[in-house]
Amino acid sequence: MRYCPLVGGVCNKPESEIKAEPDTFFLAEPFQPKEERERRELVVSNILKETLDSKYSADALRFGDKDPQNAISCDICRLLQSSAYGIADISGANPNVLIELGMMLSLGKPVFVLCKKLEEENLRAQIPLDIVWKRVVPYEEFIDIQPELCKLIKNRPPVSPELSPGEETGKIIAEVDPTLAQEWSRKFDEFEQSQQEALKRLEELLKEAELDKAMPREREEPIPSSLEEIIKEILGKVEQREKVIGFPDDPKIAFLRGNFHYKRGEFEKAIELYDWAITLNPKLAEAWGNKGLALGNLERYKEEISCCDKAIELKPDYALAWVNKGNALGNLKRYEEALSCYDKAIELKPDLALAWVSKGNALGCLKRWKEARECYEEALRIEPRNISAAENLSEILLILGDFGEGVKWAEEAIKLAEEVEDKAISHFLLISALFLNGNKEKAQREIEGLVDYLKGLKESFKVTGWDFSPLLPTIEEKLEAGEKREVLSLVSLLNGEISLKDFEGTITSS
Repeated sequence: MRYCPLVGGVCNKPESEIKAEPDTFFLAEPFQPKEERERRELVVSNILKETLDSKYSADALRFGDKDPQNAISCDICRLLQSSAYGIADISGANPNVLIELGMMLSLGKPVFVLCKKLEEENLRAQIPLDIVWKRVVPYEEFIDIQPELCKLIKNRPPVSPELSPGEETGKIIAEVDPTLAQEWSRKFDEFEQSQQEALKRLEELLKEAELDKAMPREREEPIPSSLEEIIKEILGKVEQREKVIGFPDDPKIAFLRGNFHYKRGEFEKAIELYDWAITLNPKLAEAWGNKGLALGNLERYKEEISCCDKAIELKPDYALAWVNKGNALGNLKRYEEALSCYDKAIELKPDLALAWVSKGNALGCLKRWKEARECYEEALRIEPRNISAAENLSEILLILGDFGEGVKWAEEAIKLAEEVEDKAISHFLLISALFLNGNKEKAQREIEGLVDYLKGLKESFKVTGWDFSPLLPTIEEKLEAGEKREVLSLVSLLNGEISLKDFEGTITSS
């Protein structure tokens, strides 16, 4: 059983998901000053290249999030636990560094300590002697650490690979009954082979479901139900076997599985799997991007921005990450910053309709209606069947007083609508547009048709992905009292504030 080295108690991550990888080093360091941090990382990275030689990989040196506003968390702990060794620069007695050092020591990690020469005496008075004198490399400039740290790493104590629960069981059996251990080993090999076959089939199915890509925030096609059921069945068997043989060391399958849970709206589970993919491959930009999206769906927008920043750092031309960062900033009402992100996405990928729609949304929030209209029109030029662009364009046209064109695009949105929410929104827009354009009879027929449609739904319904407020001032100003009451009651119905029966009462009384 694995315990949390920070707060105590049982770790909430499955033991099979966290294993120390050979010849990997976690660097605990102060984030500021930035220049010092960059020099330290360069020197330590070069030392590892020299000493590990053929065992060196891009993932050999790990460090935590460089955004100092983020606290130590399970993400840092996962990096610590999955690293075989630690390196800590305790110069300045930075609190976060000392916490990470304590966590590494409590986990039994061999740790190499760096310290500026002028601070040695002061730190000895503050820090327990068994830490200060353990593998300490004093330095004046970072280049000074190279000879001594190289020597220490070359002579580093061996770290035995962690065993899966099944391997641990086999080891115990071997000590008691060697003959039985041979049979256990044979069965275990068969078990692992079955798992490899299941994982291969699972990967094929997840790719068939088009889950091998970065996710946009909006309007993703659902996984076909028949395919989803097959994936669930195989995934269930894979997860059961993982309790015995551990999680596969394959970032690709972790990423695919994260996308599956994301598509199903299981965002916490998706984040766990993206984290595991990132642990196995910290340079997987799409995993950082999709983790950000999952965090955004949980309204954790500042964390989403940090993930998008990391994705962009790894892949500067990642247009979708720029859009998603803009959306997170927009959700924090930082619209001008959001616009800068959308402009960058459009610069990188001018035909990305999602970027134009998102930019239009931000401009709408700033009441820059004409510019927003241009963005939605460009999105529809690129992607004529973009329902979001059609709905938003209809609304903007009504706000601008172009009621005839507002009717046209509301009718177009109705043709494009496939989901219940889009059908409801597009009919609301058409009803509003018809009233505003003076076609009261047709508006009344549309209301009756929408009521019949909503009655036919198996479950009660309310709109969750649309803000009605931008159009309300136009409705308040332009419509007569009876028409206004009907449209505002329709807004209350679609927001789930009144029942369908109460709404029918309102339109009858009008």
